[in-house]
Amino acid sequence: MRVDQLKYDIRHLQAALKLYQDKKQRRETELAERESLLNKRFTANTETSIDIDYSLQHHNSMQNAHRGVDEMIWTGSNVLDGLRSQRETLKGARKRILDVGNTLGLSNQTMKMIERRLVEDKYVMYGGMFVTTVIICLIVYVWIL
Repeated sequence: MRVDQLKYDIRHLQAALKLYQDKKQRRETELAERESLLNKRFTANTETSIDIDYSLQHHNSMQNAHRGVDEMIWTGSNVLDGLRSQRETLKGARKRILDVGNTLGLSNQTMKMIERRLVEDKYVMYGGMFVTTVIICLIVYVWIL
């Protein structure tokens, strides 16, 4: 039992000695590095050129993207103006058709069917617009990732 106690004490002391030696070695290395840094003389850089190729390429890409977005906005604005003018034209045509229908004496049932068809066409148009918007959003989302 006494031998086991001595073995344990020896291992414990050897571990403590190793830890102390490691700390001492690390401290000496740090002091040597510090001393070499303090004694080193720094000089100004002889070359001060900056590599701007990447920045220039990034700037050109951003300008191209900006131009592309401007063109898409302009195209969208033109499409919207075209749709507005078509809407006005269709409203005028609808009014004329109703006037002609009333003049010819179309029945109320026929007029209601025409009205119902217009409402259904409106729902189909809104549904198509929604589906188109969702598809465009999905394409943009996938493109960005």
